[in-house]
Order: sequence, then C-alpha cells, then structure tokens
Amino acid sequence: MATLTFDNATFERAEVAAAREGRSVYDLLNATLVDYAATVPLSKVDDGIKVGADGYPEFKVNRDAACIVKPVAYREDGVGLHPRWDETERLIEDELYRSAAELIKQRFPSGWGGAAAMRLECRDNTPARIVTSVAIETPNASASLCIETGAMCEAMKRNQRITHTICLVRDNENSPFIVLSPCGICQERLRYWGNDVRCAITDNTNDGRILFLRLDDLQPHHWTQAYLTSELEHFDY
Repeated sequence: MATLTFDNATFERAEVAAAREGRSVYDLLNATLVDYAATVPLSKVDDGIKVGADGYPEFKVNRDAACIVKPVAYREDGVGLHPRWDETERLIEDELYRSAAELIKQRFPSGWGGAAAMRLECRDNTPARIVTSVAIETPNASASLCIETGAMCEAMKRNQRITHTICLVRDNENSPFIVLSPCGICQERLRYWGNDVRCAITDNTNDGRILFLRLDDLQPHHWTQAYLTSELEHFDY
C-alpha cells in the first residue's frame, strides 16, 4: 500500500479548507491525493510499521492512503488524533465554524457579512448548544456593538457558561471567510466566563491557520491576575 505523507502545515491548510467547505479533512485529502502525490514523498516502511519520513506514525485516511503527522493519541479504530486537538475538540471547533459561516450565508447572501458562534455548556447533563449572533446595524456608528455581543447576551440570559467563541467575516459573497480574534472589549466581557474560554484566531505567522486559544494565552498578563477570582464578577459554575 503506497502511503503519502503530509507535513503539519499541509494538513492544517487542508483543515481550514475542509471547514470552509463543511466537510471532513480526511474526505478532502482523499479527494485530492492525486494533486498532492506530485509534491509529497512516499513514506518508508520499518519492520512492517508504516511511518513518515520523520519517523512519526501515520494518520490513516483509508486503506489506500494516509497522511503523516505526529499524533498525541489514537482512536479505537486506529486513527491518530491531531496534536492540536482531541477528537471532541475538533468536532466542537468545526461545528462553530460551520454555524457562523451558515448564518453569514443566510443573513448576508450578498455584500459584506459577519457572524459569531459560541458554545454554551449546560449545568446539567443536557447537550451543549451553539448560539450565534450578528452585529446590530444603526445610523450612529458610535451606538454599534460587536458581532459577538448577542451571543454573550444569550449566554447570560440562559445562565450558561461560554466555552468557545468564533467570529467570522467576509468582504462579499465571493470572498473567503476570515476569522477575527475577539477585540479588547470582547475579551473583557468573555472573562466573566473564565480565563479558559477558547477563542478562534487567525495565525498569520503560520499560513493563516485557525487556532483556538485560551483567553489567558491571548492576554497572559491581564489585569485580573491582581485579584482573586472571588473578588471579581464571574460565572458561578
């Protein structure tokens, strides 16, 4: 079985493209293996175990092909998990992206569009939910609010914790979606739900890939560190 290898940068670019198309990254790679074959090396086989050129074990895509990255764990079916995610985290982030993108397509079918999606964690055992929002439009720009504000208000109304947030925009219906990190005001508001809220950002230092970082990674020296959590307004878990 010939096994194609993909480095992390290639795999992550495919992840972004797959999310924008609302499909699995593995499906995308399978559909484009012919294109990749001209540019990536074949893996070597060592004692019958397929490994990448760098010695890392493979991600199995299907019986006929595989991509190589360094996994941190394996699912029961033998599929390696991406080092940035476990499987649950990947599904959460994919759902957030799709929810925001679908709202933009519905609410802003032409011209500029922007939407936010946030994951709310319930206090009981009921499934988490995704809530979305758009910015309000007003003739007075000074009265405008951020795209994410509506979703935060929904979380406050439901008295549920925000665990993840994403903000997507596009210039027009023919433009790609762009992930905007939360502005300073939104970060201040999100702190109410804890410094571990995961925020989507665009990493321009690494091919513009999408990352979800904790608030305390975005602002490692935030002013709230001078206080105990009990001294601040915060979500009561």
